[in-house]
Amino acid sequence: MPTKSHSDSSNKVSSQTNTNTHTNRLKVVESKGDIFAAPSNSLLIHACNCEGSWGAGIAKAFKTHYPSAYEVYHAHCTSHDPEDLIGTALLIPTFHGDDHDDDSTRTRMKSDRKTKTTAAAGNKKLKSSEQQQHKHHHFVGCLFTSRSKGAKKRDSPAQILDATGSAMRDLLEQVVKQQSDHKRTAGEVLSSSTSDNSDEENYEGKKKEQTAQNGRVVEEIRMCKINSGLFNVPWEKTKAVVEGIQVPEATTGKEGKPKAVIREIRCISRE
Repeated sequence: MPTKSHSDSSNKVSSQTNTNTHTNRLKVVESKGDIFAAPSNSLLIHACNCEGSWGAGIAKAFKTHYPSAYEVYHAHCTSHDPEDLIGTALLIPTFHGDDHDDDSTRTRMKSDRKTKTTAAAGNKKLKSSEQQQHKHHHFVGCLFTSRSKGAKKRDSPAQILDATGSAMRDLLEQVVKQQSDHKRTAGEVLSSSTSDNSDEENYEGKKKEQTAQNGRVVEEIRMCKINSGLFNVPWEKTKAVVEGIQVPEATTGKEGKPKAVIREIRCISRE
C-alpha cells in the first residue's frame, strides 16, 4: 500500500513531476450504471472524511463491498491527525471485497460463497446476487476532502473543493508510482529468470516472479459524484475542479522512455 509523509502539510502534494512540457487536463465522462461493476483493475474513487467513518451514503456501500479496504482506511485515519490527512489520498488494493490477494484466501472465499449460496437458497435475507457474484479486482481511492462529517461539523464547500483538487493530484501521483514500481519489479523478475543463479538466488527469483504475477496495476479510473452527497457540495463545482487538474501526456521513467498517463475518469451514477 502506498504511503506518504504527513509531517508537513505544505508538502502534501508535490507540484514537481518528471514530465514532458505538454500537458492536458483531466476529462470527466458521465454515465449511468453501477460503479462496483467496473472492469477488473479499475480504481474506484470516493470522497472521505478524516475520522475513519464510512457509515452512510456511498461510503457505506464501499464498506459493504470492500470491508478490508475500510479497515485499512480506518487504521490510516486513527494513526494520523485530520490536519495531516486533509487534501491527501489513500490508494488501497482489494480483491473480491477483501484485499488479501493470496491463493489460499481466494480458494477459501470461493468455497464459502458456494456453501452459503447452496445453504441459503430461497432465503429473502440473502444479499443481492449482484453483490454475491461481484468478482472484479478493484482498487479503492480515498480522497480526504473534509476533516469531519455531519451537517454541523463538515468543512465548508470552499474548503472541500480546495481539498478535492489537492487530494486528486495526490492520488494520481500514487497511481503513477504504483505503475512504475510494478514495471520495475517485473524487470527484476525477467533479469533473475534469465541468469544462472544458485539455488538460493533462484528461490528469491521465484518469490519475485510470484509477486509480479499476483500484482495488479490501475488500468482505468471511475468515481461517483464525489462531495455531492453528505458533504452537500454541488456536483458541477466538484467536476470543474477535477477537470481543471493538469496531467502530463506522458511521464518519463528512469530508462528515459515515455509512459502513458490516465487522463480520463468515468463518473458513474445511478441517477
